[in-house]
Amino acid sequence: MLVVSLRRLLVAGVAVLAAGVTAVPAQAAAPAARPGAAHVFVKPSGKSTAHPLRPAGFKGAGAPSRAASPAAGKAPTALTNGSGQLTYNGGFVQTAPRIFLDFWGDWSTGNQPAGMSYVTTFVDDLAGSAYLTTGTQYCGSDQPGDIPIGSTIAACGGHSRAGVPGRLAGSFNDTANAAPTATSNELAISNEADAARAHFGVTAGDENSLIIVLPPSGLSNFDVPEVGPACGFHDWDLTTSGTLQTVFAYIPWAPDEGAACATNAVNAGPAGLLDGMSIVTGHEIAEAITDPLVGAFLSNTNQPFFGWVDAAGLENADKCQGLTTWPARNVAFGAATFPVQPAWTDAGATCAMEGLGGVSNAHAAVAVQTASQRDAFVRGIDGAVWWQSFAGGRWSGWSSLGGFTANGPGAVAWGANRLDLFVRGSDNALWHRPWTNTTGWGGWQPLGGILISGPAVASIQVNNLDVVAVGRDNALWHIQWNGSTWGSWESLGGIITTDPGAIATSGRLDVFGRGNDLAMWHRVRTGTTWGAWESLGGGFGTGPSAVSPTSGQPQVFAIGLDSAIWRDSFNGTTWSGWTSLEGSWQLAPAAIATSAGVEIFDVGSDGSTDRLLLGT
Repeated sequence: MLVVSLRRLLVAGVAVLAAGVTAVPAQAAAPAARPGAAHVFVKPSGKSTAHPLRPAGFKGAGAPSRAASPAAGKAPTALTNGSGQLTYNGGFVQTAPRIFLDFWGDWSTGNQPAGMSYVTTFVDDLAGSAYLTTGTQYCGSDQPGDIPIGSTIAACGGHSRAGVPGRLAGSFNDTANAAPTATSNELAISNEADAARAHFGVTAGDENSLIIVLPPSGLSNFDVPEVGPACGFHDWDLTTSGTLQTVFAYIPWAPDEGAACATNAVNAGPAGLLDGMSIVTGHEIAEAITDPLVGAFLSNTNQPFFGWVDAAGLENADKCQGLTTWPARNVAFGAATFPVQPAWTDAGATCAMEGLGGVSNAHAAVAVQTASQRDAFVRGIDGAVWWQSFAGGRWSGWSSLGGFTANGPGAVAWGANRLDLFVRGSDNALWHRPWTNTTGWGGWQPLGGILISGPAVASIQVNNLDVVAVGRDNALWHIQWNGSTWGSWESLGGIITTDPGAIATSGRLDVFGRGNDLAMWHRVRTGTTWGAWESLGGGFGTGPSAVSPTSGQPQVFAIGLDSAIWRDSFNGTTWSGWTSLEGSWQLAPAAIATSAGVEIFDVGSDGSTDRLLLGT
């Protein structure tokens, strides 16, 4: 499968989502502006400012650079695009984004009606989803100098933050104005965006409104003259007085370009025909929210606007386009599922698919009831446990479960409709709280012990629980629920210096902890027999989290001394050795495995919890 490589090319200030690997027809002469069009397309710089999404295989000048891997002794291809973190380069962000769809031309034939319904449903379903919430860490200002140029998200306190869109603000099929052509230039596209803005009654200069212009099959231009090869782009235009008129995006019919613009990037066969439409549309929306006036210079304020970009000029979606480690994946949006790509989070210096928000200062715990339901738990800054559930294609929002813990929680689901939550209480004992779909949350139950770490819990079978935590002697201690009673605490020995990790599959329990040498240590119980402690090496700043996508083949994740996520995998015979997944995190990850793959939840520098979907 060829995954589209959405590369941002900077050509004299141009920012584009590009396509056009195949030959493109000769360009027609630029059409004249419609009578009465109250804008000029050429900016004060004399250049287009469009930001393009480049197609798979594009090799033009300005392709994003790759950062060196933190792995010692070599610099292989980085796992994300561009160079470094996003920094602020001036201008505002969309604090209350509204999205309008302009289906330009005849959409009545072939797959066009289905495509119109697909895009309309996708954009409408963005409301209430967690997909774009990673963008809320970025801020902006209309006042020059209010936020210093080059600032990171650490400077965003007290400033206006990027928002997430509500329900689709408007949609129509424009067949009244000049029809699109396969050689439409950007002036024609911006004219159409202005006409759509007027149709929707959007005031000229509304920085929070995004007009998305979508031409149909056969009439889409993947090589707009001012922009170059692109699967899509976002831009803006001016009034004749030099003030902002319309923020817009152009999304051509992706299936016309095939794999170059993400057709079948996630789903095979007919099911993936429209993959590119949601991947490219989501990409452009994410970027327009955090950089609505890409490369802009407004003559009335004499203030440059360059939004949030990295050292290579890439925006938040560019940095995460076309990746293998963090690929585009199917994501549930309410009742519907759409393929989308992740977006960059400065708070974790990597690519996150969703942001769960909240504010935590300890690692998360995540339990999987079914393939479509998961429950996340964190320690809030008030010391209580907070819970958020994903069901029906939506995250519920955080709610407090009370209690107090000094560490991150532990949680597991031994099946659908059952959760078990564990914390180290203020008395240093282990506390347990169960949940069922019929009774809801039960009360807190003390299980004794004198602990100096938070717990990890695994379930080897229905109605069976194994909990481990570090005792005051720094050994790992274990307690088991056998289906009817809790056993006594037993010492597993070792010297563990962080919260532990545990994972169980049929007949096997694996426990992990960081030793006093900062290496990862592992012990396995097969049946009722414990093996000896073994060192897995490495050097870590946090405790581990473990999953087992295949029975008897655990994977363990932890944050290295370089703040990156590292993984070691067991194939049934040997361990693979540690490999870096990059990023910059301070708290331990929480990993889960579902039929769709491995997911990692971690708390970023802003205290919010992000969901990362791992590829190969």
